[in-house]
Amino acid sequence: MKVLKANIDWHEGFDNEPRLQVLVDKMNYDKLKYEPFPITRISGLSGEQAAIVGTSDYTFKGRDTVLYYAANKGLVRFLYHDPQNEHGYDGNVFQLILTNGETIKIKGPWSSRAGVVNQLVPDDPNLQCVDVSITDKPEVFEKGFTYPSGTISLKLAKDAIMYLNNIHDRFSYILSETYCGSDRVYQVRRKTPYSRSFLPQYESILLQTLEHCHETLPPNEKLSTEAILISRITRYMNKHYTDDWPRLVDVKQPQEVR
Repeated sequence: MKVLKANIDWHEGFDNEPRLQVLVDKMNYDKLKYEPFPITRISGLSGEQAAIVGTSDYTFKGRDTVLYYAANKGLVRFLYHDPQNEHGYDGNVFQLILTNGETIKIKGPWSSRAGVVNQLVPDDPNLQCVDVSITDKPEVFEKGFTYPSGTISLKLAKDAIMYLNNIHDRFSYILSETYCGSDRVYQVRRKTPYSRSFLPQYESILLQTLEHCHETLPPNEKLSTEAILISRITRYMNKHYTDDWPRLVDVKQPQEVR
């Protein structure tokens, strides 16, 4: 599976994380074969709670629950099966082909998200994955708002980032590994430039405003216009750039008025 085009949905105006939009040559879910990863639940969460909420309180020593992980040419799928709670997918039965050629059936498995799965699989870059919007239909990619959700390997996600870096002269994009709660995720970010002069005009103005707000912010003022602007600008920059962007800001702390 090859990346043909890629884009980023920044979810402007919302708190959602930026999301890769990927056009590939062909998506073939029929050829997926699942690798079972036995998991012992040692926390107080039930199976579906752990799959939905995510938890690091897991170990690979037991046999009571299993994460079924499948990857083929960058396309990834996963199912979490708990014999004590088979109510996922309305209790439907799934037939899976394992990597050893065995065919099994599991009832009521649960799906999850890449950030949780990245914590449950062994610490191997080849098993790390990223949730994206993905299609193999060019017309869907051009519309930009009718994507199905999917999951791809970290390697394929890096191929999409490479595509973006090749078509954009001004920006350099990266996948920033971080933790959101207990989720291990790879977030799309613009790489912070060496100098603020390399920023687009809009972001440069935002940082000038940020500096001005810090200078004019009254002491102990929590709900002033300046404080609200500082919060909004900080959220915007955190969402779009790597976490070293504050070095571009010359912030002078406000003097206490006596």
